[in-house]
Formats: sequence, C-alpha cells, structure tokens
Amino acid sequence: MRAEPSPGLRAAPAARHGGVSGVHAGGYAGDHEGPHRFAAGPSRMPPVPGQHLPSGHAPRTRPYQKSQWTPWLYELVTELAYSSDILMQLDDVVSSTVSGPRVEEAMFRSIRWLDRCIAAHSQPSKQNLFAIIQGGLDPALRTKCLEEMSKRDVPGFAIGGLSGGEAKDHFWRMVALSTDHLPRSKPRYLMGVGYATDLVVCVALGCDMFDCVFPTRTARFGSALVPWGSLQLKNKQYAKDFRPIDENCHCPTCQRYSRAFLNALFRIDTAAMHHVTVHNIAYQLNLMRSIRESIIEQRFPEFVQNFMKTMYGNSDHYPQWATEALDSVGITLE
Repeated sequence: MRAEPSPGLRAAPAARHGGVSGVHAGGYAGDHEGPHRFAAGPSRMPPVPGQHLPSGHAPRTRPYQKSQWTPWLYELVTELAYSSDILMQLDDVVSSTVSGPRVEEAMFRSIRWLDRCIAAHSQPSKQNLFAIIQGGLDPALRTKCLEEMSKRDVPGFAIGGLSGGEAKDHFWRMVALSTDHLPRSKPRYLMGVGYATDLVVCVALGCDMFDCVFPTRTARFGSALVPWGSLQLKNKQYAKDFRPIDENCHCPTCQRYSRAFLNALFRIDTAAMHHVTVHNIAYQLNLMRSIRESIIEQRFPEFVQNFMKTMYGNSDHYPQWATEALDSVGITLE
C-alpha cells in the first residue's frame, strides 16, 4: 500500500490481455510466492530444488501440470501471465512464532532462491524484482540475511516473516533492525501490515510500502475503519444512526449510505460487505496519502502526534510498543 492495491487476478485471463497492466491502469506489485509456501505448513517441506504445492495451489498453465514450484517456473508464470510492475522473489517463509533451526534453514534457502530468481528474471528493465528479508525474530539471522541480500543489486527490498502473531515489542524491533541495514535509496516494503497504528509507526521506522488483507477482511465482518478506531456496523446502536460512516470521508459509501442503512443491509444482502470494503480501502489510501504529504511538507512528527491523539484520545491509552518505537526515532509522544 503505497497506495496502489495489489490485484489477485488469475493468470490465464490476465495473460490474454497483456497481464495485469493490460487489464487495469496503474502500478501493481505481484506477491504470489510466500503464502503458498506458508499455507503448505511444516509437513509440506519442499525438496530441493523444487517446491511441491498443496492441491489447488499449482499454476493452471500447461505444460506445467505437476505441482512443483521452482524459481524458474515461478518467474516464467509471474512474468508472462501477470506482468506486474513489482515481482516478489520466491522465498521460504515460516511463522514468526517459530524458532530454532527451521528459521535458519528458511533464511538461507531464501537467499539461494533470490539468486536463482535473479538469474531467471528476463525483463529487469520492465519489472522490478524485490528481495524478501527473512530470519524470523532472531537478530543474528535477520542481520545475516540483510547483509547477504543487500549485496544483490535488486530494485527494492521487502521485510518478510513478521506480523504473524509475534509480540509487538519483537515486531517493531525487527522492523527497525531491517530498515537500519537496508539501502535508503531503495524502497523498503513491509509485508502483511495494515493496522493504522502499525502503518504510522512503521513509516516512522523507515518503511515505504505495505500490503494487508485487513481493510477488506474486517469489512466483511461489518467493521468500518475511522480515524478514531472502528465502527461495528452490525451492532444495534447503529440501527437508527443516519450519519455516514465518517462525515469527513468522500468515498462513495459515505456519500450515499448511512450507518443505519448499512446496519439493515448486513442482515439481508452481502452488498453491505462491498460498501464497507470500498470505505475501508478509501480510509487506508487517505491515511497513506496524508502520511506522504506530511513527509513532503516536513511535518511528519506533528502528523504522528495528531494521529495518536485522534486514535486513542488520552495518552494513557497509547500502546507502549508504539510509544517506544516512535521514541527510538526521535518522536516523543505528548
């Protein structure tokens, strides 16, 4: 989220129209690798050099009917079928709550696979291949991965393997460790992060780009994102509330529908989920736009102060991890 959403188009239809860029204008990042690996679980350890996917995850493109995912096949399918502006390397991602030899194994495998993806990447002038930093919550392993991957001349770097259930204190410290080691001249993309506070804090820590299912997933449960938190629109208290979700929001949902309408619609029609999804995406885009403008105008610390006050009200309610993370980069919350 920089703020261009990443599409989830199937390969074959997109390929017939020149890839993602051919069916919709704008810049896109394609991330089709780690989720397959992570979804497979520890019982699906890949043989080297290939990775066998669980049923249903194999690319539906002939002649590759066998479910073996190699860096070369991955690059071929991604480049020719999706034509995204940004490609993510094939990596071996493990849960952030896992520790021990498995984390080290995944880290070194990801480095090897990065080299193979670079070798297989045939359109570097048209598509940007990003490396994905692994290493879990182990500072030594993550530092090793950072040092090795930073030696590769790739257009950008993703920080992977986080936001998977680990304690926030561990989360922000690994983000800070990663941004401290990554080149400042290239984009730093923090994967899987979408909570508003996390976005603001991690921008302060040096991250440039994000992606997350949170705004759309939470919309399906009737949760609308607002600057002061969220509204649970299915709750009875909104049945007779005829205000928009956010009176300061200019999205189509807020311009056309009231909280009461959406409350009633959730009971009878899935269109309610779509309306709230539109609003939540607009909220995220507006948040990132405001962050970007505050940086350009050199008033980002002031923006952070106002954001936290609006989101939490009293400073006593500020998350301790966020306070400590911001303090580490010279933003002391009042």
